[in-house]
Amino acid sequence: IELNRAHLWQIALFSLNNTSTNLYLAMMGYVSYYANGIAGLSVVVISFILTGMRIFDGVTDPVIGYVIDKTNGRFGKFRPFMISGYVLLAGSSLVLFFTTHLVPAFFRIPYFIAVYSVYIIGYTFQTAVVKSGQSVITNDVKQRPMITFFDSTFIMLAHGLTAFYVSVYLIRKYGNFNSHALFEEFVITVVVLSGICTALAVIGIWGKDNSRYFQLDKEKKNNIHFRDYWQIMKHNKPIRMLVIA
Repeated sequence: IELNRAHLWQIALFSLNNTSTNLYLAMMGYVSYYANGIAGLSVVVISFILTGMRIFDGVTDPVIGYVIDKTNGRFGKFRPFMISGYVLLAGSSLVLFFTTHLVPAFFRIPYFIAVYSVYIIGYTFQTAVVKSGQSVITNDVKQRPMITFFDSTFIMLAHGLTAFYVSVYLIRKYGNFNSHALFEEFVITVVVLSGICTALAVIGIWGKDNSRYFQLDKEKKNNIHFRDYWQIMKHNKPIRMLVIA
C-alpha cells in the first residue's frame, strides 16, 4: 500500500469540519426551549418531531454516502459536500429560529418539520465526509491517533464553550429562554463560528481532495450499489448494534 502522510496542520484543520457540525448539534440541544417557549409547540409534539428527525437522519446517511462515492468532479469529492452542507445548515437554522414563531399557528408544525428536514440533510452532507475524509488525509497508522486527538479536543471545546456561552452570557443578557432575541443571537454566533471552522477544514483537505488519494490501489475499482448496504447490515453485527444504539 502506498504510504500517504499528511502535515499536522492538515489533520488539525480538517478536524474542524466535525467541530463545525458539532456547534450546530450543541445549539440544537436548546431547540426545544425555542419550540415550546416561543413557537408554542407542546413538549410532547416537539419530542416526537425530534425523534422522528433522528430516524430520518439515519435514512439520509447511506443515500448521501452513495452520492459521495459517485462524486469526483473538478472540486474534488469532499469539498462540495462540506460547503453545501454548511450552506444548508446555516440557512435552515437561521430560518428556523427567526421565522417559526411568526408562522400562523395551524401551519407551524409542518413548517418546523420541513425546515428541520433541510437542516438534517445539510447535517448529513457535512458529517458524511468526516471519516471518509480522514482516510484520504492519511493512511499512516502512526498519524491516525492525531486525528482522534484533534477531533475529540475540538468537539469537547465546541460543546463545552457553547454551554458556557449560553449559561454565562446569553442567559445573563436576556434573563431566560423565553426571548426570541436570545435564539437569534445564538444562531448568528453559531453560523459565523461554524463558517470559520468549515473554511479552515476545506483548506485542510484541499491538497488531498483529488482522485490520486481516493483509490491508491489502481488495479482495483469498487462499484458501490445500494444492495451492498443490505449485505453489510446482514453480515456485520457490530454495525447493527451501532444502528440500534
